[in-house]
Amino acid sequence: ATPVTAGGTVGSANVRFETGAATVSFTRAGSYTVLFQAGSFSSTVDFEVTPTWTRTVAVGIDGRAVAQTSSVTSSTQRLFAVALDQFGQRLSVQPDFAWSTVSTPQGASPTISTNGNQLDAQYDNAGTYTFRAVSGDTELTIVSNVVQTATRLNVTPGSTALSVNATQRFQLTAQDQFGRPMTPTGVTWSATGGSIDTNGLYAAGTRAGTYTITARVGNVSGTASVTVNASSVTS
Repeated sequence: ATPVTAGGTVGSANVRFETGAATVSFTRAGSYTVLFQAGSFSSTVDFEVTPTWTRTVAVGIDGRAVAQTSSVTSSTQRLFAVALDQFGQRLSVQPDFAWSTVSTPQGASPTISTNGNQLDAQYDNAGTYTFRAVSGDTELTIVSNVVQTATRLNVTPGSTALSVNATQRFQLTAQDQFGRPMTPTGVTWSATGGSIDTNGLYAAGTRAGTYTITARVGNVSGTASVTVNASSVTS
C-alpha cells in the first residue's frame, strides 16, 4: 500500500513502510498530523516533535555562521552563541551564555563587552584571540585570528611636475586597521598616462597632461597626481 502523508504547520514528515512497519521522520520541530491510507482504510496519527538542544554555534553580526577558528580583518567583531535543535534550527528560547576571554596576543588589551549570548570585541592589535561561551555543561570556544590589514595608503610625493620622458619614483606607506604603520604587500601600481612599474617608478612618456597615479592593496587605494609638461621643468 502507498501511504499518504499530511505535513504539520511548520514542516513536513516523511513516511516509509518496511515489512509492515511505518517509519516517520520529521524535518522540523512542531505539531504534525500524518494520514496513513491503504485502499479504503485510513487513519491519522498526531505527533508533537519537541525541539532538543543538540549543539551550539557562533554567529556573526550578519547572521551567518562563524567557524570556530576564523580570520578577522577589521578592528571590531560581534559574536553570538546560538543553540540549535536536532534539526539545525535555532531554539525559540535561547539559553543564557557566560562569555570569557581565554587568551589574547602578547601586549594586546582588547575591550570586551558581553550581553547574554552576545560578545563585542574591540581589538587593539593583530594576533590570535580566544573566547569561550558557557551555558550549563555546554561550552563553545571561538578562536579569532586578527590579521593585520592595510586600511589606509599614502603615496608620496602627492603631486609633482615632470618634463616629457622624465621619470619619478613614488613611495607608498600604509596603516593597518589599528592606525599603526605596516609594510604593505601585494601592491599594484597604475597610471592614467605614461607608465609605472611594480616598484612605483613612473615614466612620463611623450604626451603632456595631468595624470593620476594609483597604488592599490586589496580594496584600499592611495593616489597622487603628476603633471607632465612639454617643456623642461626647472626644479
